[in-house]
Amino acid sequence: MTIQEDLIMKCLTTGGNGPGVMMLTWPDPFYHTSQDNADKCDPTQMKRVSVIAAAAAYTVAAADEKMAAKIACEVAGNAMGRIGRQVNRAMYELDKRQKKNLSRSIKEQKVLLKQHC
Repeated sequence: MTIQEDLIMKCLTTGGNGPGVMMLTWPDPFYHTSQDNADKCDPTQMKRVSVIAAAAAYTVAAADEKMAAKIACEVAGNAMGRIGRQVNRAMYELDKRQKKNLSRSIKEQKVLLKQHC
């Protein structure tokens, strides 16, 4: 399996935990509400997202070994940065708490880390 095939398979088989495109407009008053439906989408934004996602997918699919390695390194670097930020946040939150709440705080921070890492 080539590097790009491996990268594509990771994208397809990790249930959304692989590299991907996530674009949104913020603030979005409907985000994570019962009104968060397709009818709230802006057609122009959807066209933009479609073009960018297709270009990204094509770039990965058409990448030679060198480009695939660069993409993989970029994805890994971004992932490590995200994990580092979440660990720092968790440590900060734990440090803020009093000892009597430490057990609860540890549980809360584990949940946060699982959600974001």
